[in-house]
Amino acid sequence: MNIALAGPMASGKTTVGLKLARRLGIPFIDVDQFIEETTGKKVADIFRESGEPHFRSLEEAAIERLSSLPNAVIALGGGAVVSEKNRDLLASRSTVIMLLCSPEEILRRVGRNSSRPLLAAPDRLERIKALLKEREDYYRFGDYSIDTTGLAADDVVERIIGFLSATTDTRGPGGERTTGRDSDRAAGMPNGRVLHLRTSSPYPVYVGHGVIHETGSLLSAMAPERPRTILVSNPVVHLLYGAQVRDSLMRAGFDVQDLVIPDGEQFKDMARVMSAYDFMASRGMGRDTVMIALGGGVVGDLAGFVAATYMRGIRLVQVPTTLLAQVDSSVGGKVGVNHPRAKNLIGAFHQPIMVVADTSALLSLPEREYREGLSEVVKYGVIWDASFFEFLERNVDRILNRETGILADMVYRCCEIKGDVVSQDERENGIRAILNFGHTTGHAIEALAGYGELRHGEAVSIGMAIAARIACRLGLVPVQDVERLTRLLERLGLPTSLASLSRASSKTVAGPGTAGESARAIMEYMTLDKKARSGRIRFVLPRRIGEVLVQEVNHDVIREVLECPGNSWT
Repeated sequence: MNIALAGPMASGKTTVGLKLARRLGIPFIDVDQFIEETTGKKVADIFRESGEPHFRSLEEAAIERLSSLPNAVIALGGGAVVSEKNRDLLASRSTVIMLLCSPEEILRRVGRNSSRPLLAAPDRLERIKALLKEREDYYRFGDYSIDTTGLAADDVVERIIGFLSATTDTRGPGGERTTGRDSDRAAGMPNGRVLHLRTSSPYPVYVGHGVIHETGSLLSAMAPERPRTILVSNPVVHLLYGAQVRDSLMRAGFDVQDLVIPDGEQFKDMARVMSAYDFMASRGMGRDTVMIALGGGVVGDLAGFVAATYMRGIRLVQVPTTLLAQVDSSVGGKVGVNHPRAKNLIGAFHQPIMVVADTSALLSLPEREYREGLSEVVKYGVIWDASFFEFLERNVDRILNRETGILADMVYRCCEIKGDVVSQDERENGIRAILNFGHTTGHAIEALAGYGELRHGEAVSIGMAIAARIACRLGLVPVQDVERLTRLLERLGLPTSLASLSRASSKTVAGPGTAGESARAIMEYMTLDKKARSGRIRFVLPRRIGEVLVQEVNHDVIREVLECPGNSWT
C-alpha cells in the first residue's frame, strides 16, 4: 500500500515526501508534477487557460493512476481531497497522512511565489484563511494528522515513521523492513551482482537492490571522457526514478538532457523516433552522446532504435524498471518500433554498453504489470533450464510476494540464460530464435487486440500455452508437461487462452469473434512473424520442460488448436 501526503498548500508535502521516500527506500511522486509532465503545461497555465474544473479532472485521472502503485510516497495537491472520488480511491489504496499548517506559516512559506493560482488575490493571508475554512471538513480526512507549523521536515518524517511502525510494522511486499538499515543499503551495491555478456561488444549487466543509484559511477568506468547524455523515459517512470538517475549522472560529472515520451505500446512508432531525432539534433548532440533508456520495454526498444540509427549509431545504456524489461528486452541488443501491420517490424541489432537492473524498482510496479513479466521468466525455464522451471514452481508465493532475494535471483538467472543464448547467436540466425517461444501467436494476438489494450506478457503467456498444445498435437511433448506449463502460468495469474484473458485482464479485449474467425485472423498475422519463411509459419515448440525446437507447422494443425474451445474472443 502506498503513502499519500495530503493537506493545504505549503504544508510540507513535497519536502517531507522526498525525505520520507528516501528514508523508506521507495519512490516519491508529486501529483502536480505528474500532471505537468503528462500535459506539457504548468499547473498555473492549466488554471489560466482551461479553468479549475479541467485541472480537477486531470487531477482525478492522475490520482486514479498513481494510487494503484503499491509502494510509493505520493504528494497530493491542496485541493485533491475535496473530490469524493479521490477520497474513495485514497481510502481503499493508501495510508493517508494529513499535513496541516497555520495560515500565517503558509504565507511565510509561499512568500512571493506567483505560481499559486488560487492565491491570486489582493490579501493573500485572507485568501489562505478562506481556503482553509472552505476545506476544513475535508482536511479531517486521513489516517493520521500532523500540524507542521514550526516543525522541521525531519521531525515530521520521524512522526510519520513512528505512526507507520506502530500500525503496519513498515514492511515491504516481501516482508522485509523498509526503514533503518535496509533503506541505507539502497545507496550502495552490497547486494549487486555483475553478469558479463559475451557478445561482439561485451558488456556488464548489473543486477541488485539499489544499483540504480550507482548508474553514474558505473557509466564513468565505461565512458571516462564524460560525454553528454540523454535520459529517455516515460512520465511515470521519470517522476519515480528520473531524479535518482540524473543526480547519479551529474555527481559523476555527466551533462544530462531529459526526453520524456508518452507511455504505451501504441506510441512505439516512427513518429516518436522522428521526434527524438529532432530533440537531439536541435541540441547539437553528436556521435559521442550516450543514450540512457530508463523504463520498460517500450522505452528500451524505442530509445534503443534511436541510438542504433542516430548518426549511424551512438552508445546505449539500458536501465530497465519493469520485470519484463529486466529479464528480456534490455538484454541482447534487439531494438525496434512497431508498424501498423506487425509488432517490431522496424528494428535493428544494437547492443548496450551496460545494463543496470535495479530489482527494487519492481516493488512499485502495479500488479498486472509485474505479473505480465513473469511470462518471460517462465519462458526461460521451458526453453533452457528445467531446474529453473522447478524453482519457479516451488516459489510461486514468494515470487508473487516480490521477496527481495527471490527477485534478484530470478532476474539474474534469466539474464544469464539469455546471455548464454545470445552469445551463441547474436543476430538470430539460429538458436536465438528459441527466445521467441510464445511470441509467434503472442505477437499476433497483441496486434489484433490493438497495441495498448493487451499487455505483451499476457499475449506471450497465451502464445506459450498454444505452442505447447500444438507440440502435444504433433506428439513432440508429453501432455503432462503441457499441463505443468499451463498450471504454472495460471498460478502466476496469467492467461492461457483467449477465453481466460477476460478473467486475468482488467479490460475486455475486443477481438475478431468466433474461434474460426479468431484463427483466421491470428494466422494471417503470423505470416508476418520474423520466423516465417515464404508465408510458412514456424513455431518454437517444447519437446520437454527445458528443451525446445524450431520447425514449420502445417496450417491445418495450427487452425485445429486455435479453434479449440477457449481460443476465441467470444
